[in-house]
Amino acid sequence: MSNNNNYVPTSDDLVNVIQLLHDNGIVVGNSKAAYEQLKVYESNPSFCILLSKVFDAQQCPVPNLPLTVPWIQYRLLAGLTLKNNIEKAKHALGEPAVREAAQCALQCLKSAVDVKLSRVSAQIIVKVTTLTSFEWWVATGLGDLANILLNELLSAGGLKTLGALFSLQYLMEDMPKQVGEASGSIITRVSQLAVAADTPHDLKKASFRMCFNIFEQSSLLEWNFDNLSPLQRGLVSSSWHLACVCTTLIEQSCNNDIAFMSLVLRTCSFLLDYFDYFVQLDHAAQQKLGLNWIVKPIDIIGGTRNDSSETRELLSASIELLTFVVDINEREVGEGHMAFFASIVESNIERLLRSLVLFSPLSEEEVANIVTSDDYLIRDSVGVRNEGGKDIGEDAMLDDEETAMTLRRSALKCISSLCVLTSSKASTVMLEVIQAFWNSSEWRDREAGAVLIGTIASGCGSELEPYLPTICEQLIHLSKNASENICVSSISFWSLSQLYDMILATSPPTFHVIISTITSRVQSTSKRIQLTACSALNTAFMSFHDHSDATPLMQHCSEILHAACGCLSVYNTRNLSCLIQLLCHCILYLDDVNKLHHLVALLKDERGRRAQLFEETYTKVYISNEANALIDKDVFSLDTAILVIQAKCPDFDYCMQSLNMWNAVLADAISRDAKDDADLLSGIFNASLGYCKSIPSSKLKEWVVSTSWSLPTAGYTALINYESTSVRRAVVNFLNSLIQILGSEAFPTGMHDAVLSTIPNFMEEEDDSQMKQLYVQLICFTVVYSPSQPNDVALKALSAANSALRLDVYGDSSVFFSQMAFHLCRSLEMYPQLAQGLNVATIAELISRSEHSFEKSEATVRLCNAMYSASSLESFIPAFLNLVISWNEIAFSFPGTVEAMKLIMRRLTTEWQQQTNALVSNFPPPIRSMILSMYS
Repeated sequence: MSNNNNYVPTSDDLVNVIQLLHDNGIVVGNSKAAYEQLKVYESNPSFCILLSKVFDAQQCPVPNLPLTVPWIQYRLLAGLTLKNNIEKAKHALGEPAVREAAQCALQCLKSAVDVKLSRVSAQIIVKVTTLTSFEWWVATGLGDLANILLNELLSAGGLKTLGALFSLQYLMEDMPKQVGEASGSIITRVSQLAVAADTPHDLKKASFRMCFNIFEQSSLLEWNFDNLSPLQRGLVSSSWHLACVCTTLIEQSCNNDIAFMSLVLRTCSFLLDYFDYFVQLDHAAQQKLGLNWIVKPIDIIGGTRNDSSETRELLSASIELLTFVVDINEREVGEGHMAFFASIVESNIERLLRSLVLFSPLSEEEVANIVTSDDYLIRDSVGVRNEGGKDIGEDAMLDDEETAMTLRRSALKCISSLCVLTSSKASTVMLEVIQAFWNSSEWRDREAGAVLIGTIASGCGSELEPYLPTICEQLIHLSKNASENICVSSISFWSLSQLYDMILATSPPTFHVIISTITSRVQSTSKRIQLTACSALNTAFMSFHDHSDATPLMQHCSEILHAACGCLSVYNTRNLSCLIQLLCHCILYLDDVNKLHHLVALLKDERGRRAQLFEETYTKVYISNEANALIDKDVFSLDTAILVIQAKCPDFDYCMQSLNMWNAVLADAISRDAKDDADLLSGIFNASLGYCKSIPSSKLKEWVVSTSWSLPTAGYTALINYESTSVRRAVVNFLNSLIQILGSEAFPTGMHDAVLSTIPNFMEEEDDSQMKQLYVQLICFTVVYSPSQPNDVALKALSAANSALRLDVYGDSSVFFSQMAFHLCRSLEMYPQLAQGLNVATIAELISRSEHSFEKSEATVRLCNAMYSASSLESFIPAFLNLVISWNEIAFSFPGTVEAMKLIMRRLTTEWQQQTNALVSNFPPPIRSMILSMYS
């Protein structure tokens, strides 16, 4: 097959490609070999043109060629392969091949004959547009893509409309920045189809489902409230229109389509976050929303039979909408729309709670699943994530077991939120219900009573306190009774763990009984009992992190350790991970040298056994290519325990042996392009990092040099070749830590600039603030420990890091942005001349907003040291004074902080005295006095 852009398909080439598609997708026996052959042609323009011809052909282009399945199956395979090749090979295909693919896909949309073909066509169109641009379609003579989709196909009806919907959804998902504010008009146009009288019902659902998918995806993005992105501005502009569409559909009961109603109610849940952007609602509009968005779901919850997957999904959607309303109202202050909605919920709380508790017992499907998966010898199954876009053409319903789990989980979460909303009203109803459940002879009712105690513990703590002795007695009985159903005992562990603080405050002896009872069940043969017992004990350790005296729990360490060690060779997968976490808690409290050495020997023996299992299963998967083989990764859990105990019983030779092992495995995995197993690569980098930290830096430096920097080089290779977020997170963590340990010698020659040129590209695409913080950290450490002065590559990377800073962040996100500021201060201190290219005022403001800590102190000192030698500080004065105020007198508790700020204050009062005094005079007297007394 030629690699020529002027290629014209021959009959023989068409036969070959059809046979290749047959081997790769129709016959599964030799699919691996065929897939490898497909990869050979991945970047071949001629192969791309051939695939386009097959995809576009209404009938087999080779007369009399025997086919084992209908021709449309070959077209689908050709389309999917074409889409994948465009995504992977990109510009290597050349414009003629890409244009051929685009033309065929567009033609397939216009002459739609099959929904799956339309969906694949939409995917190809979006991949081409991502590779080129919207303008490219016009420039190449194929037409104005936006006009074709919105004005030609969207209103054409049938499969043409569906194809347009697929294309518009994928464009907004894959190209949010390019679509931008146009998303608003797209959502408005598409959602109007859902209420248009002449739109067929299936297209109403499809159009609405597209809007739902976009708002669902946007709910995962971080919002810059002071500076919305173009996509977010578009969604905001269309949110009120979509809310009105939802209200209309609810009023019409979605034509009695249960799945459609579920979708509408879930969309309402997403739209709750947009209420601040809505036009001012008058009383009538607010009442209308309250009737349809609140009263209607309450009626559904109280009047819908729980007898199918569809009704369970409807109930879950209704319950979750009410939960979101109550939770948002709890976070907000004032008398807004959420307060009005919450008042409707509160006025119906008894009816609502009595309906919700009916969903708290385990369903038959859940029980059957628990029983069949409770054998502790059976490893947890591996979930496969479907990366494909959501199909707007059909209802994506969960199976019976999943909808039952979702309904119970949703009901319990809603009950918990209602208890926070009004604990006095809720507790009266719930205690009555729990008593009735516990009086039942049916074990599922006893389980429901137990789970409800843990559910209401947070919201109704004070109301539960008078009944605590009776509650604990009952839960302890259910926990230790070996003849009790495993579901009842296991949930009793959890409920007791939700009461730890109350029990410690009122009855310490009861706490000791509880810990001993749960510890006695750790060696159960029930997989569920194992997991919940270990989890409840882990919760006990974590609850003591906030206590000054951990004596009550330390008394049980030997008892817990003995039980846990007896399970070390028995537990696997998730249960083993939970058990190891428990062992690590115990190790931190263990000071007995003999017990520590015994535990070390036990852990090393077990780690050796698990490493052997890892090697055997890795060989099966990547070397022997055995079908359906899975890698046993339990060795990673043992590594965790080994690394924790290293702090008390160091063994550097053992750590070096383990590091050599993972270095070899990593090299092999990358050479085999093991992209399909993110957990494997993440686990290797995390384990390698742990062992690097456990080895003296001098020995680690020797090892890194002796291996020609194979580990950091492998990290960089994985960073640029693997798109998995978990892999990138593990790699960036690893590189950040390695450069902190080894400084400029962490990377081989040339890698510093390679890292600095790569990271900004990732940052531009990254929406997760924690991941951005890790990227900024890597940029700053690489600049600081680079063997040369900052060059153009370094300056561009620092500019990208500076651009990531934001002040309009709150809660957990604010911590990550403050840490970004801390990292930039390190670079500023090293190279003060960088100050003119960075937003120093924003850096100072982010430091000011962070909690007092040694990290904040270090950043303050570094920033002051950098700014002291700056040519001008005038623009920095307001931010600096805010930083001084944020510290207050507590700065004296952090050595060097006050002294560093005094240096800056001395320059300000000498060179910019008038401006400084003017700003200080505007502060309240106590703050002004503090500044003058500490820094004058």
